[in-house]
Amino acid sequence: MVHPVPHGDAELQGLADDLQGESFALLTIDLQEDAGTITPFRRELRLRLPVLLDADGDVTRSYGVRALPATFLIDRNGILRQQRLGPLSPGGVETAWSRAWIADRVRALLQFD
Repeated sequence: MVHPVPHGDAELQGLADDLQGESFALLTIDLQEDAGTITPFRRELRLRLPVLLDADGDVTRSYGVRALPATFLIDRNGILRQQRLGPLSPGGVETAWSRAWIADRVRALLQFD
């Protein structure tokens, strides 16, 4: 998941916490910054999510990201199931692209995988 917004990162950390114990991995991708730049930010927000550094933008381009933040749901076979360009939405499970909605979609994917 490519998601550079501090509030978004906190929401993603919450999502990872909500799905702890599931057969699920949430990764963040940092575009064109190095570890030294992002480490203080991650420490300040208490982020524990793994971060992949996309220094040259290859990963971002390969997924066709045209705007940030971007969120992708990819199944365990590497198939892109859903994507969103834009921030996560506030709300409950009935609100598309909210933390609760994403958790529900992930659980549904895990049941059918």
